[in-house]
Amino acid sequence: MFRLGLNPYGLTYYLGLQGRGTPRHNPDGVGLEGFITLAQELGARTLEIYEPWLTDLTDAEIVALRRRLAALDIVPVVSGGLLVAGPLDNAFRAARLLEATTIRIALTPVLCGDRNAWGPKWSEFNATIRAALTEWGLRAAAEGRVLGIENHQDFGSDELVAFCELGGPGVGITYDTGNTFPVGEAPLAFTRRIAPHVRHVHLKDYRVQFTDEGYRLVRCAIGDGAVPFAELAAILGEHHDTLTAVLEPGALEARHVRCLTDDWWNGYAPKTAREFAACLSAARLNRLADDADYRTPWERDDDSALVSYELDMIRRSAANMKKFDFIAIGEISMTTRDLSGLTAFVTGSGRGLGRVMADRLAELGANVAVHDLDWARPSQYGEFADLGDSARGLEKHGTRITAVTGNIGDKQAVAEMKRKIEAELGDVHVLVNCAGGDIGAKGVKPNPNNALDIDYEDIKVLTENNLIGTMLVCQAFVPPMVKRGSGSVINIASAAAHIGCSPEVVYSTLKAAVVHYTRCLAKELIDDGVRVNAVSPGATKTARFQASRVVDPQRMDSSKKSLNRYAEPEEIAEAVAFLAGPRARFINGQVIRVDGGFTIFPG
Repeated sequence: MFRLGLNPYGLTYYLGLQGRGTPRHNPDGVGLEGFITLAQELGARTLEIYEPWLTDLTDAEIVALRRRLAALDIVPVVSGGLLVAGPLDNAFRAARLLEATTIRIALTPVLCGDRNAWGPKWSEFNATIRAALTEWGLRAAAEGRVLGIENHQDFGSDELVAFCELGGPGVGITYDTGNTFPVGEAPLAFTRRIAPHVRHVHLKDYRVQFTDEGYRLVRCAIGDGAVPFAELAAILGEHHDTLTAVLEPGALEARHVRCLTDDWWNGYAPKTAREFAACLSAARLNRLADDADYRTPWERDDDSALVSYELDMIRRSAANMKKFDFIAIGEISMTTRDLSGLTAFVTGSGRGLGRVMADRLAELGANVAVHDLDWARPSQYGEFADLGDSARGLEKHGTRITAVTGNIGDKQAVAEMKRKIEAELGDVHVLVNCAGGDIGAKGVKPNPNNALDIDYEDIKVLTENNLIGTMLVCQAFVPPMVKRGSGSVINIASAAAHIGCSPEVVYSTLKAAVVHYTRCLAKELIDDGVRVNAVSPGATKTARFQASRVVDPQRMDSSKKSLNRYAEPEEIAEAVAFLAGPRARFINGQVIRVDGGFTIFPG
């Protein structure tokens, strides 16, 4: 979805733009040529070019540059200056010669959201912008271009949308993903408001350091900070098939947003406590410790470290973004990695069916937390040496993996799992409740296992493992999804939940309860952006399944055309992967029976 590349603003010292006209200016700045060389190294597919570089070139030189970029399959974007600073003739000239459809424009010199610091000038800026957008928006539309006005730490989402409506089809938004925080808005709420109007994206990220006056926005590699890129891209994807996008680490000076001081709010429309709380909550992700040194080499006067600092950060940013399915860069377009950048927790995934589900989610790009009752449990049927061995096997997919142990029926154990997963992988976006099964108090199938004779201790253990555990895990991991406004829960039930069974009466009854709990939870969360569904597998060829019963050899053969057979674990995992991903975004409260037609009836 994002045709990814570079802009110059995260590389200002390396390129020779930082400190121009001062003793700290980099005399060895590489300029436009060095910029293009770096873009080629990173496999850029978009290049946002600093307008003064283009103004210094002749018409013929710009045309030659256009042809050079076309040969490299790079889309040019013209990066203009401030709209309030004067006419845009140079930017339009450059766009015409480059055949660029987008001209990025900042609106005002305001930073840190601090409108109050500009006093009456703020009202003058607004008047100037409205007049300019009316004029230049018409010209852009007439030439088949768009002015991409940037949220440059000055305007909020409603104001930007109003500017677009004023300027008409020739005005859109250059969305700076890090610059929702300077105006006190949460990234996802901001994105939802402006999404239809976005025409170009600046991928920026910050680590946030809270202060007595508000918070400091500290430059970091894109993907290492507070911006939720996967969810943000999903929202934009509802409105656009493809957008140009560029990497832009923040400025070399931290931005201090003094939103806890009264005067800072002058010039803003009223904001609800709920809206501002969402901003503060979002800012806590990957936050910088209050006592950490936030300074860049520029702020520490360590100019000798600046070139490597900028280059290391842009390369790490590119590597981080390549992990997402919505990024196209170089030769790679990872359109099949639907879950890139998300975190999945699969209970009961140290072995068996859950392990295959975890593997499929990791293959689709998710960071995955695997789980079992204890560290040794995956060795029980000879599948893995231990849980660490099981987890290491997922690392082949290039995502982050962690492992947790504990009884899902123990509230404290679940809390400890949550703490470890969030510390190592961040918030969980996909929750798969797979742990359970027809295993009683002695660690094997109950005997007797019929309705009237099953032992009470077996009933308690089965209930804890199959129903109570599912509920406790949801109670722990779903609230952050609700707070974030997105998430997918997949509860693993059973074909036995849909028919009368004997034996396995208690197990099938509890799985039927899981099905109903799924529907109830989906109803409860219908307005919160969290989907809850279930998968009911038929009999599946796991190691435990084969070791715990006499199997029918005729049903073991998956190569035959008949569906009267046992399922392969991968067939169940595909249903889980589908429900976890964006292609199932309007599926909620449903149960997918993956049983080859074993339960062909409604209900």
